[in-house]
Amino acid sequence: MRACNAVDFDDLLLLTYRLFEERPKVAEFYRRQYGYICVDEAQDLNEAQYRVLAALCGSDYRNVMMVGDPKQAIFTWNGANPKYMDLFERDFGAKKIELTQNFRSSRAVVSAARALDPSYSVEGQLPIEGQLTIQDAADEEEEANQVCDAIEHYIENGHPDIEGKVTAERIAVLGRNRFVFKELERALRERSIAFYKKLSAAGVQSESDILQEFELALRIIANPRDRLHVSALAKKWGSAPSDFLSDQSVENVPSGIPVLRDLHDSTSCSNSELIILAVEAAAPETTFRLSRGLSRLEEAANAMPEQQRALVLEDITAWRKHWDFFIRSEPAANHSPSVFLTQMALGTTQQPREDGVALLTVHSAKGMEFDIVFVIGMVEGVFPDFRAKGAALQEEGRNAFVAVTRSRRILHLSYPTMRMMPWGDTRRQQASRFVSTISAGHA
Repeated sequence: MRACNAVDFDDLLLLTYRLFEERPKVAEFYRRQYGYICVDEAQDLNEAQYRVLAALCGSDYRNVMMVGDPKQAIFTWNGANPKYMDLFERDFGAKKIELTQNFRSSRAVVSAARALDPSYSVEGQLPIEGQLTIQDAADEEEEANQVCDAIEHYIENGHPDIEGKVTAERIAVLGRNRFVFKELERALRERSIAFYKKLSAAGVQSESDILQEFELALRIIANPRDRLHVSALAKKWGSAPSDFLSDQSVENVPSGIPVLRDLHDSTSCSNSELIILAVEAAAPETTFRLSRGLSRLEEAANAMPEQQRALVLEDITAWRKHWDFFIRSEPAANHSPSVFLTQMALGTTQQPREDGVALLTVHSAKGMEFDIVFVIGMVEGVFPDFRAKGAALQEEGRNAFVAVTRSRRILHLSYPTMRMMPWGDTRRQQASRFVSTISAGHA
């Protein structure tokens, strides 16, 4: 990491912890800056984050509040654990306040959530019945059409339990992973129903090779000593490793463009020249203008075969949204490749809501709420995930709880009885155990 002149997110935590532990006066300085500290989504704390909090607060600072729900702990695969809420109560002598009222979700939604987690205690809730629908379909195509039929019905006719006009922005479709949306996206486009996707908690996950390589090139512009991304781009282009990074001291690494040119000179990849021209347009020596680089890629995309062109243009549209949000929210002095890429990776360039129906993975839907929620693809092997065993299977149950409780009024659960597998076979599917549990609990 030192050779790359880089710091990882876990390093930021570790280095901050060491700074506070080894330099108590620095910790005391920051302690005085904050009258109160609130930790949100506390069930997602990990060991490093809890240690940083403890080091910051020291032995006397106690103006700290945590807000969290162990039933929504769905990031344990990433080191998070709700046990730190219990440690906080012990270590800080904190008072626990149980929030047992739900004035967001209808009775039907609360009933579904209780079926998934019988310990879910709700003492006060809305006097609105709402609606729970469980529906099977012959295959993924029929499931997608059923969802679209329902969306069009709600937009046209509304619902007595939803105040005001139902618009597409009040509707979300959730899936356990990104792969369940393929047929639905096709159906939404055919019917001209506006939608947007947010399939990861942060950043842009480009699907086209062109935009993936463009991002790697921008990272090299931001940090020419970044061995990781230089190697990744060299692998994509089939280039020899850059001569500039052969010297372990890397003291004489030039700016990013010569490194990119060095990789280009040892490849026959047709994308390399386009990527370099786009990067040069976006990041000249003076001012960073990402839109110019994207325009260059857009011009090239228009000459590509239809399927490839559609993929590239879709990625470019996503990048433009992130860039537009970034330049509106960040002062001009921060308009640089490094700041933009960092903000994008952290998810701060994502607009919380866009126009149209939201297509969300369960993890990316965390903290959001909609009047009408569809959860699709609810079959064994998908939701829960086929790899989930033991504790991971318990977390899948919490994923289902999070998905259900994103709904304020109307909840639709659906699954195909036949599904096309990734390798091309069609296989009969079994309804998710969560569907069976909710169905039995709601009967």
